[in-house]
Formats: sequence, structure tokens, C-alpha cells
Amino acid sequence: MCLNRIFIISCVIILLNAITTNTYRYHEQKENDLSLWINENQVKILSGFSLKVFIINYGWISPHVKDPNFSTNLPLVPSEIESVNFTWKSGAKKYRYNFDRLISLDEKILQPPKVSIKTEGRIPRKAKEFSIIMPCVANATGVGMLSIGLIIENANGHPLPGTPLRINLRKECVQRGMRAINESDVPDLECNKSCLNNGWCNKEKQCQCPEGYMGQFCQTALCYPKCENGGNCTAPAVCSCPKGYQGRHCEGGICSEKCLNGGKCVQKDKCECPKGYYGLHCEYSKCVIPCQNNGKCRGVNKCRCPPGLAGDHCEIGRFVRQRSVCNQCKHGSCSETGHCQCFEGFAGKYCVQPTGALHIGNYFGAIKKWVDLQNSGENVTYCVVDLHSITLPQDPKILNENTLKLTATLLACGIDPEKAILFLQSSVPQHTELSWILGCLTTMARLTHLPQYKEKSATMKEIPLGLYMYPVLQSADILLYKATHVPVGEDQVQHLQLAHHLGKLFNNKYGVTFPLCHSIVADDPSCRLKSLRDPTKKMSKSDPDPKSAIYLTDTPKQILEKVKKGITDFTSEVTYDPENRPGVANLVIIHSLASGLSPEQICDNSKDIDTGKYKFKVAEALIEHLNPIREKIEDYLKHPEYLEQILSEGGEKASMIAEATLDEVKQKIGIRNLTSFKTRISSKNVC
Repeated sequence: MCLNRIFIISCVIILLNAITTNTYRYHEQKENDLSLWINENQVKILSGFSLKVFIINYGWISPHVKDPNFSTNLPLVPSEIESVNFTWKSGAKKYRYNFDRLISLDEKILQPPKVSIKTEGRIPRKAKEFSIIMPCVANATGVGMLSIGLIIENANGHPLPGTPLRINLRKECVQRGMRAINESDVPDLECNKSCLNNGWCNKEKQCQCPEGYMGQFCQTALCYPKCENGGNCTAPAVCSCPKGYQGRHCEGGICSEKCLNGGKCVQKDKCECPKGYYGLHCEYSKCVIPCQNNGKCRGVNKCRCPPGLAGDHCEIGRFVRQRSVCNQCKHGSCSETGHCQCFEGFAGKYCVQPTGALHIGNYFGAIKKWVDLQNSGENVTYCVVDLHSITLPQDPKILNENTLKLTATLLACGIDPEKAILFLQSSVPQHTELSWILGCLTTMARLTHLPQYKEKSATMKEIPLGLYMYPVLQSADILLYKATHVPVGEDQVQHLQLAHHLGKLFNNKYGVTFPLCHSIVADDPSCRLKSLRDPTKKMSKSDPDPKSAIYLTDTPKQILEKVKKGITDFTSEVTYDPENRPGVANLVIIHSLASGLSPEQICDNSKDIDTGKYKFKVAEALIEHLNPIREKIEDYLKHPEYLEQILSEGGEKASMIAEATLDEVKQKIGIRNLTSFKTRISSKNVC
């Protein structure tokens, strides 16, 4: 340990002298140019001195790096040091880099070195830290050498003078819990007791520390980069963050209130606001007079205006429709703002995505649970509610296609017509008859206050009566089969409460007829899958961004593309923290549902990869789970006559139950059932 430290101090002093002799260039160069250095904290850990060691200083390679003997003069990296941290910035100029050499010259002792960033790319304008990681081979003991090469080019593709850089580093590896091979074979038990964290004594009776620890008694854990914002290093590479901070190195903030208007949480309760906004949570606009005609605030009383408009507040001119966008509306019309306004049944920027398609939120949150109920032996009935869909205008051809697609999807997901009843709502006329009877028991005030009616009618000039009455039809769907339990989402609970209310009202007025139905609301993450493009919102078929949801009919290529585009955050570590890291937590839940692993197992298996690489694992699990379903859907759709037969046979079974219930209802409310009378008249005429 002592020899290593002496060599490190000597090297640092040599580097410091070399840098000092080069400072005269500072006044000749622009300060805002390329620099690469070992940060102060890293140097302090290695040597005890707090200073920066420059490799590139304002666009110039430091002279000591050009020395042919530079690599041989570098100190041995001790076993407890796993990585070396560097910081760089390009300043006002543009530079690209390429780590063209990352090799181990002693593969039995050292694995090839790794960098914590991409091996090639653009050097950041502002100072940013990265690490060169030097992993030892498992259970290896000895000294190995690794070679690192770095090419740097300017914006014109010309290499920086003095590059490529070629550096060889020597690294000591010691098997954890084992003594170095050149030490005495006789253990010193008393000395070993003083060494903490599985350290042991060498022949000089000094503690030899395992990887990740240092200090006289191996009492200090090492964290690279250092824990920020007052965080404490409690174990190797593990930071304990103070309240209000998060991330692997406590580098990210937690904002108690959401940053508004596109702001990003960068410190504890501190938001970084986009242009045109300010305030603790970016809640204030710099435009005192609001931008008109869909303009966006971009500075103090300055708005960015849509085509055809001008003025500080976009008040001059006339909006020009973006025909280039509107001409691509496949199933919609052009709105006054120049965007596609989709017909019912379609969504997306160009109204291409049919909302009849089911996404993984529908599958994991509902359909998969329906299949489990069916397979548990429960008496279940599934209804394809085509009458509900026409509460808003529909294209007849598309409605028919969507009905068959939904039926094929349910069968492909595991709904078994032999174990359950699957039918088409419109094939059982008793639904609409009971809906009318129940509608006569409720009031307009109660229907007006239902949330989905208020939400959908808010943007309509003329509200269809069907939209107003569809919760009553939904109640009839439930009560007609005397259902006792109904699996619903949280947004449908109030509608189920209406069915409960109407059933109870009918029982009190005409005698007990309907059992009181209860909701089955699953309280697990599968029911709350979030949008891939905005993890603060629920995954939805009506989302205008087609990459926000993964559909059961998506191809493997589409699934991979959507997962790769999924929003995460600035921390690369894979953790499950729904409150503070909703984007990553959403991917972990999707992965968990597709693979059957728990979030804890997934995070444990993903310790060594960043969120970018983790997305490939999520996509792989989803593709493996959904491919058989997609293939079955495609196969069923090739045989529409089979789908129609399934719905027809299910409709016959459902009609028998529905007819008996409606006959009982009619008898109790005083409506005569003339079916048997008509049969008698018909028989008499035949005779």
C-alpha cells in the first residue's frame, strides 16, 4: 500500500510541474476550448493532493502525455481502485471522440477496460464526467496491463494535434478474501482482526483491502464518481442520498411539485425551465400578454407564431392551414389549427391507428385477468359491445372489421368459448329493452354528473342522446345476466355504481329481482401501465402519439422501436421507483408482466447495464410474450366465418338467459308478455 501511494505522489508532482510549465499557453488560447483532466476528488483519493491533472488543456495536449516514457512512469493502480474518473468539455468548439482501443494485455488477470459513456460520439460542450473501468478477472491475483486509445477530431474531421492518445495502465488484482501470492503463508490472526470489510494483513502487518475499500483499516468505501449533494458513500459504488435527492450518485433532485410547461427537475425542488417560462416550478410565462392563435412563448413578451401569423403575440395575420399534414389524414378531417381531427375509432397524428386495437395495458390489466377468472371455474360472460361504439359516428365497414378484430384478439388471448359465453351485444335485443326500462327509473341530473359523459361532451357542439344514455345501457348489460361481480377499471367504477343503484331501486320498487353487483378493481401495477412517451399519463388508445402504446398486433420491429423511444430520465441505473422515476419504473413493470419476474429480480439482474441497454431486454421479453398472440390474431382473421360462428353460438346462449330475466322484469312492472299468446293464435290459424 505504501509503495503504491509513494509512486502516485511522485507521478502527480511530475504532472503538476509539467502542467505549470505549460500555463504560458493559457493567454494565447481561448479559454473556451477543449479540456480533459482527472478531477480533484480522484487525484485526492490517489495521492492526498487536491488538484486537477490536465491531459488536454484548452486545446493543447499536455507535454508530459507526449513523453514516450509517460505510460511506464504511471503508478500501479491498486486493487481497491476499480475505475479512474475523467472530466472533459469542448467549450465553444465542436469535437468528436472515438475510443478506438480498449484492450487487455493480460487477459488472465484483467478484462478489457470499459468506458461509462459511448465509445464514440460528440464531446459535451459543458464539463461532464466519465469513468474508465478496469475490471479484474474473477478470482485472479497479480498485476496486469491494459491499453487505452483515444482519437479526437475537430468539426472538419481533422485530428487534434498530438492525437491519437495511447496510454497503458498497470492494475493490481487481488482475489477478495485471499492473500497476495508473494506474501507469507502464515496468517496473522490478531492483525487480521483489525482489518475491516474482509481486509487482511500482508507481511508488513498492514491491511490489504478488498476491491472497493481503502484506508488504514479498510474502513472507507469508494464511490466513483463521488456522492454529490451531501450524499454519503456507505458501500462500494453505493451512495446514501440526503432527503430531496436521488440517483446512483445523488446527482438528481426530487421536486415535491411537478415541473410545469416542460420543465425538468434538476435539483431538490428546483426546475430547469424551457425558454419563455420561469418560477420555482416553471409556472410563470414571460409573456405577460398571452400568445394568441396557438403561438408559443419563447422570451419576454415574444411568441413563436404558427405559419401565416406575426407580431409579438401572434395577433397579426391569419392562420394558414398546414395542408401538408391535413392531406395525410387517413381517417379524419382537417381542424382549424391545421391538425388531423380523427373520426371515432381512430387516433394518432394522421388518424392511422384504429382505437379498436388493444394495447398491452388492456391485455395485462384486464383480458389476462378475465382469462384467469374463466380458468378458475367461474361462470363468466363476455360481451362485445358494438351498440356502445355507435354512440359516436362510425364507418360501418370499419365497425364491422373492428368487431371481428376484437373477437379474434379475445380468442387469441385465451378466452375459451367452451368455458365462457362470448357474444355480440346487438345480437341480443333484450339489452336495449331493459335499457329503456331502467332509463325510466333514473334522472337526467344523475347521468349528467357521470365523468365520461362530461369529458366527451365538453368538446361537442351537439351531444348525441346515445352518449347521454350509454351508462344506462351499460347497467342493462350487467343486470340482464344478474351478474354479482364485474371486473372494471378505476374510471368505470361510477358507472358500475349506477348499475348497483338501478338494481337496488328496481328491487325496492318491484320486489327483489337483481342481485347487487360488486366491482372487481385490481389494485396492482398492471392496471396502471403508463404511456411510453409520457409516464405521467395512462397508456391510452386515444393518445395522439402512436409510439405511446404497444399494441397486441405490433410486429417485433415496431415493439423494439417503441420501447427504444420510451421516455426515462437522466439516471442510467435501472431501479424500480414509481414515484421518483416513473419512466424507468413503467418499463420495469412491463418487463415484469411479460417475463414473470418480480421488479426486484429484474433490477438485480440489470445492475451492470444502463437504461439504454435495458430497453432491449424489455423489448425482447415483450416480443417473446406477444408474438404467439399476434400470430393467433392473424390466423383467426383469415377465417372470419369461424369468428362469426363463435359470436352466433354465444348469442344463442346469452339470449336464453336474457329472455328469462326480461320476462321476469316485464311481469313485475306490469307489461304483458304476449309471446305465448301470439304462438297460440298462430297455431289456431294453422289448424
